[in-house]
Amino acid sequence: MKYLITLLGLCLIYWTPARAQSCDCEKEFLYLKNYHEQNHPGLNSPGGKDSPAYKKATQDLLRTLRKARPQADCILYLQDYLALLKDHHISITPSLPKIIRFDVTNPVLVDSLYRTAAFRSTPQRQVDSTTLARQLNTKTTGELEGWYTDPNHNLIAIVKESGSDWPYQGIVVTSKTPLFPRGTVKYQFQKRPNGTYWTTLVLPDHQKFYYATTLMPQGIPSIGLTRVNAQSEAEPRETRPYAFSSLNERTNYLRVSSFDGSLSSDLNSFYQSVDSLIRSKPYLVIDIRNNRGGSDGSFWGLIDYLYTNPIQTDTAAIWVSPDNITRYEEAVAHKKQNPNQYSPDNIEREETLIRRMKAARPFSFMPMVEGDPAAITSDTVLPYPAKIVVLMNRQCASSAEAFIYYAKQSRKVLTMGENSGGFMGFGNVMESQTPCYQYTVRSTTFKYKNLSQYEYIGIDPHIRLSPNQDWLAEVVKELEGR
Repeated sequence: MKYLITLLGLCLIYWTPARAQSCDCEKEFLYLKNYHEQNHPGLNSPGGKDSPAYKKATQDLLRTLRKARPQADCILYLQDYLALLKDHHISITPSLPKIIRFDVTNPVLVDSLYRTAAFRSTPQRQVDSTTLARQLNTKTTGELEGWYTDPNHNLIAIVKESGSDWPYQGIVVTSKTPLFPRGTVKYQFQKRPNGTYWTTLVLPDHQKFYYATTLMPQGIPSIGLTRVNAQSEAEPRETRPYAFSSLNERTNYLRVSSFDGSLSSDLNSFYQSVDSLIRSKPYLVIDIRNNRGGSDGSFWGLIDYLYTNPIQTDTAAIWVSPDNITRYEEAVAHKKQNPNQYSPDNIEREETLIRRMKAARPFSFMPMVEGDPAAITSDTVLPYPAKIVVLMNRQCASSAEAFIYYAKQSRKVLTMGENSGGFMGFGNVMESQTPCYQYTVRSTTFKYKNLSQYEYIGIDPHIRLSPNQDWLAEVVKELEGR
């Protein structure tokens, strides 16, 4: 969702809603539903599209859509549908509007904006900072109400107002731009049964943009809202994505907040630089809170420290369908057009996979890799560190969860914190577009045999910690048996 945050930070956006007025949202919904029922590995597994719960949920959503007859807000109903699939890797996003920069220092242009119908239709509120402070200063990171900053560095107060279809209002309290004067209701939210929030946000030209968002402890990152003073032990402050220090004479501390593939070389050099120090003490804390994953190759340098016995990997099965084969062919064609970004070996592996898919029975599962998966083995179990705690939270995702999965198989590892994010059941995301709105649809094509049980739920820690605890202090007490 990075594109949306970037879009919001620009000066002015002109968005022609003609497509929204001419498209039929019900047809888009039925297209999306049919596409995923044909191609999604989860819906084609037991308990998928044939389950009574799924059928009822889709029928209820379709009835609601027919009654509402959405246009520009069609995206909300389609996002609600995808939430039924319980697959964190899939998404649907609007196409980018035409973006034109706007000189906010020109009072004539700013005044012309103020005279538009779109600006006049944007709600305004009286702002009483003292009252807002009393109302919001005790709110926690688990509540939508609170203080935020937006991509333009405006101070936003999100407050709840009863008696409205959009009961949560995001009001500009301190403005850094004349496009959003103090008191502008820039955001509106409606909580959905699936835990997300339908969101309307006002673009710099004061047209409405619709999106489904998720509240996180640090704010609502998909639209660039950052909670003010929301720091907790579950959300450590980030400076750079890795660090090493000594907690005491018996315990070392290693923090890695990203396994991004671009960091693999740096991380492996970093691990080597602290290797002798890690091996010098009996206890090690590996803090991967907020690690959104990236590449498994970015954590291979840590496996030796936790190894005690063969580590079992997982098998993946791809759902063979004509559409999925087409998506892979499109992906290979793109890679061939960009040979500097993709190795010949990578392209050859995908072409081999396509040939195997074409030879397989349509609408069936096929192993991604032929043969049984190989376990991770080693001839050495290091004496130090003798005991390791992996510190994890809800923001751990994808490859970070793979690391947790491997670590939990070690006899010297304890995991502490809260459940991981649940981004590990499905994979190999392919893109397509809806026929009328041209929304970008990102869909998965394979399913893990064992890891899929953690999708949406996440991996639970051995020892659960609460947000009001001092997490590192609890880890040290656990390591030292106190």
